[in-house]
Amino acid sequence: MHEYKILGYLEDYVTVVQDGSGHELINTDYYYKTACGIPRTYREAVTSPATHHWIQAMREEIDSLKENNIYHLIPLPKGRNTVSGRWVYKIKENADGSPKYKARFVTKGYNQTKEVDYTETFSPTADIS
Repeated sequence: MHEYKILGYLEDYVTVVQDGSGHELINTDYYYKTACGIPRTYREAVTSPATHHWIQAMREEIDSLKENNIYHLIPLPKGRNTVSGRWVYKIKENADGSPKYKARFVTKGYNQTKEVDYTETFSPTADIS
């Protein structure tokens, strides 16, 4: 049995389970997010009591992606698959203590297969001059 230090405010949200090989896994994320009203899916976001906050957060993310020219719409080459994406939601805190609803659109790059869907990888780095 392992000793785990669980933060006091998360004690009600912690579950300890064992995987198939007997290793203990701790899961706080799902329960914490659920208790705080943080949606896991787009559907949960647009049907939650805070719908207008989540929609505004998604609009801000889309506007930011457009403003920064993050993507370009192009025709999909023949025989290629798209990389799907999903929304990730978080509630942060403003300087005055009020909640700030954040939404990020992320791609599911883990669905790609090397040499099938891509041949090169890139790691963007900052060039601080």
